[in-house]
Amino acid sequence: MCTLSFYYRCLVLVSLCLAAVGCGGGSVGNPVAVTGTVTLHEKPLPYARIEFQSLDDERANRSAFVKDGKFSMPESHGLPSGEFLVCVLPYDPELEELTQVSQQERKQIMAARKMIPEKYHQTGELKANITPDEPNTLAFHLK
Repeated sequence: MCTLSFYYRCLVLVSLCLAAVGCGGGSVGNPVAVTGTVTLHEKPLPYARIEFQSLDDERANRSAFVKDGKFSMPESHGLPSGEFLVCVLPYDPELEELTQVSQQERKQIMAARKMIPEKYHQTGELKANITPDEPNTLAFHLK
């Protein structure tokens, strides 16, 4: 037979466990706008996806679309300050997106997929430091 004292102890134990573990994530910091360029052999990379992986908090990970060597992340979808590992990956559009572009642009997208050296597909080759106050304009020069 369980007594009221037993239930009380269980309630206190559960409360302490929840307090120690937490109930979800806290804030990842205020995001800031980030813009930049990506070049390959000193020429703008036509199409790619750039990914930022936080060294501090995986909830801060973001990605952006690169077109004609440029990318932009507005403050609302930007990065919090901190250190990030960066990957540059082939742009992999949805089939629906491909049907909405010209044949010429479709060929350019598919050709760009083969351009990016494999070493940039993994983290570690490129890094970024995002600051809270300054304009965060980044430049990545792939070789």
